[in-house]
Formats: sequence, C-alpha cells, structure tokens
Amino acid sequence: MFQDVIATPPGHYGGAWWPYEQTGYYLDGIIRAGYLGGRQELIARGQANINWVLANPQVNNILALPVFRWVCKESCNTKNMSDPKIYTQLLRLSDPWYIARLEVDVPGEAVHVFIDHRHVQMPCPTCGRLCNVRDHTEERLFRHLDLWQCKTWLHARLPRTDCQDHGDLRVTVPWAEPGSRFSQHFEGQVILALQACKTVTGASELMRISWEEASGIMTRAVARGLLRRDEVNMPHLAVDEKSYGRGGKKFVTILIDLQRGIVHGTSPGWSKDSLTRLLKRLNITQKKCGYGNCHGHARSLPRGRPRPFLRAWTCNSSRPLPYRQAYERSS
Repeated sequence: MFQDVIATPPGHYGGAWWPYEQTGYYLDGIIRAGYLGGRQELIARGQANINWVLANPQVNNILALPVFRWVCKESCNTKNMSDPKIYTQLLRLSDPWYIARLEVDVPGEAVHVFIDHRHVQMPCPTCGRLCNVRDHTEERLFRHLDLWQCKTWLHARLPRTDCQDHGDLRVTVPWAEPGSRFSQHFEGQVILALQACKTVTGASELMRISWEEASGIMTRAVARGLLRRDEVNMPHLAVDEKSYGRGGKKFVTILIDLQRGIVHGTSPGWSKDSLTRLLKRLNITQKKCGYGNCHGHARSLPRGRPRPFLRAWTCNSSRPLPYRQAYERSS
C-alpha cells in the first residue's frame, strides 16, 4: 500500500494496522502541502505512492497488501463476534449455565440468545439443598438490553427440582428476578429511565415496552427496596394526602418521616382505612415511639383533611392527639 516504510513507534500497540492508518494521513498531508507550497517534489512523492497502490491490486482487485486484509479479517470476524463464550461472559453466567447458540434476525431487528445448563443437580429455591432435576418448563422469553437497534431475547427452559421437603419447584435463574420476564440488567435500565423521565409513559416509550410492563418493573423495585430498608425510630411523623390522575379525583395517603425528610409509606385513598393500613405496617418500636407519646420522642402531625386521619389515629393509638393540636401542628 506504500512504497516506503513508516516505522511503528516503540511500545505502540497498534501492531500491523498502524503503518496503514498513518499512510493515509501522510499521503493526504504531503499532497496538500505540495500544492499549497508549490513544491513539486512533495506532490510527486505522494502521487508515486498512489500510483503504486493502483498498479498493484491484490486478489479480486482489492487495493491492499495481504497483511492489511488479514488485520481487517481478524478485527471484523463475524464468527468471533457471535461466539457464545463472549455473550456468556457479558451475561455473567456461571456454571452450570451457558449459552448454547445465538440467532440474529436482521429483518426483525432481534437477537435471540439460547441459554442451557449442564446436567447436574440444582439447588432447591426454598431450602438450597442440591436436588435432582425432575423436568423443565416450556421455553420462556426474557427481554435483555438492546444490542444496537436490535431487541435482545433470552430463551431458556427452566429446570424444576425434585425436593423431598418442598416438592417440584422451578429454580431461580441468575439473570432475572423470580417471576420476571426481564433480565436484571434490563430492569435496572428501566428504573434509570423512570427516574429520568418521571413518568411511566415516558420510560415505557424510551425502553420500547408497554406501560403495564414498566409499571410492573417499578412495583417490583419498590418491593425490593422496602425489604432492604432499615427500620428506624421516627420521632416526628406527618400525614398528608395527594391527588393524582386526570382531574385529580384519585387520592393517596402519605406517611412522612419528617426527621429524615422521606416518605415512609403510601396507601390508596385518604380515609381512616388508608391511614390505618400505614400505621399497622410500623413495627413495635416505631409504634411505641410514634403514637403521640408526648413524654417520649413522638409527635403525630396529621395534615390536609384531619378528620378521617384523626379517627384512624384514635383507633390505633393509646394517646390520641386533640383535634386542635393536630390541626395547628399541620399549619
């Protein structure tokens, strides 16, 4: 591709590709410099190398040296790009799970990844004991992160263990939460989209899923967060209601931890029952600290529509706050 030799710099990791990349820059620059400076020797040097390339084509009239074609072949080898081992590492699958094969649907813009497992004993999802595999479920689809413009689908037939204590149960898989048809990586991206868009509709359109699917992912994320939440004493509580939906005709009751400035829980409606459901979720320590114990740490601050909230407080607290005191505190 070039008559002369452009040496590779010491310690450079470009390998055989480097001289060919620099040749293009060199020839472009030397010819431009020759015309701008009126230097015929620079123009002749560049033209001589271009003529040499045109006069020495390779097989099938490819204008490149064999070593250059080898570099391109290795870097763009579709066999290597579709190697299941690469995708096994990207999905972080470990023994006994592995990717059996890949199928690319170019017209349908979809990549299908088929996951299988070695024939070994599997842990019971309840007790963790290694058990024999009794049978498998029908093939299930899991939506994974998009590969370029293509949707990625994980295919797997899930084994069912034969546990002596718990019977036939479907094993948990390392790439998805139990009962979910989305991979954990995909659900993580949906959660980020929900935080960025602030609406379920915006996130669902961005991630190319339905509103119901995005809402389900959000609900599961909230449930996981509640399980990981550390229960702390809440000396100052506030209760409020918020309207939502078209026309603001739907309400939700909110229990707020004022000391930490966070929402502790929500319940549909703004009635006595809605607040009662929230108060029953508190543990014993929180109830002892949070039910109007004026001699301890707690104060309850009903806000908004105090009457139904005070009725709920009266039924669930041994020390109800007077209506006037509660109303003034909410002001």
